[in-house]
Amino acid sequence: MLQNRHVINNKREQIMKINYDEFAKILDTFLESPGAFITLKDLNFFEVKGAEEESLHFHLLLLIENGLICNRNLETGDPRLLGFVFTSRGIGGRAVPIMLTQAGHDFANALHQKPILERLKKEFAEAPFELVKDVSKSLLTKLIKDRLGLE
Repeated sequence: MLQNRHVINNKREQIMKINYDEFAKILDTFLESPGAFITLKDLNFFEVKGAEEESLHFHLLLLIENGLICNRNLETGDPRLLGFVFTSRGIGGRAVPIMLTQAGHDFANALHQKPILERLKKEFAEAPFELVKDVSKSLLTKLIKDRLGLE
């Protein structure tokens, strides 16, 4: 979500910050899909407007940049390959089939666990994203091992 309003040149500007609840919402759409692929439409990409639209674009682009979402050819890193269309009017999209990578599934499954999500929000808000991915995977591994009585 948009947070931390600053006044610059007598204008109120909003600074985008990572919101783990937004990541969880996006990633849950993938996890709850009956098929392997979804499209941007399934994420309400074409319906949201304003701050909600900005937040969705921001978080999706971060997931793409970090290799957590791919297309059916397992290509990631380039938002255009995953349905984003950049024009002089802003950002649009196409119905390209997209899915989570294995790293994306690991991150999604970690954020799907409320204790892990809450801990990340509380203790890792300012941490580098690579660290957050690593820690979330470690926390999920520990949670599962504890449930199974391993180690």
